[in-house]
Amino acid sequence: MAASIDFNNLNFHNPGSLPLPVKLLMMVVVFILILLVAAYFIAYTDDSLMDQLDSAQQKEEQLKKEFSEKAQRANNIEAYEEQKRKLQSMIQDQLKMLPNSNEVAQLLSDISKTATDNGLKIEKIEWAPEVRREMYTELPMNIVIVGDYDKIGNFTADVANLNRIVVIEEFIIDHYSNNSENLKMTMVAKTYRYNSDNGKPAAPKGGRK
Repeated sequence: MAASIDFNNLNFHNPGSLPLPVKLLMMVVVFILILLVAAYFIAYTDDSLMDQLDSAQQKEEQLKKEFSEKAQRANNIEAYEEQKRKLQSMIQDQLKMLPNSNEVAQLLSDISKTATDNGLKIEKIEWAPEVRREMYTELPMNIVIVGDYDKIGNFTADVANLNRIVVIEEFIIDHYSNNSENLKMTMVAKTYRYNSDNGKPAAPKGGRK
């Protein structure tokens, strides 16, 4: 029969004097504790490594996306620059069609000549007060002409084909008189002047009634 062990009289301060079964039991307990601690650190380390791996994969996807976007923008830079050049060229072409201060008075004469060339009678052609906008100034003209339908139609077409931009609006067509087949057309024709950085241009002068 195995001898019983009196745990109350064991001297744990001197492990060498402990009975062999007690030593074996303590070794087993220590071994189990070591396994538990090792398992904990392994599990914690695995979770940490997985988190780092997930973070690295997300960062990689983000970098791939940013690289793709930058590469696409780089490929489109040449096309954007070409569109920009075309737009700037179109703007310059349109600005060239706006009369400068010296051409404003001549434009009134050109419209008057266009009316007489089409056989129209001019009852009024004069500048109205200009309207200044942020980037340009409207230069309206009050015009009243008399003639038949075809002549008035030809006049409006010729005005639209002038070298300078002229827009006809706010027009009214009435019978000139009860005994005439002619029509009277009252209109406002507008041209525009680009506002330079030198301040507000002088108002157009000249006119004719």
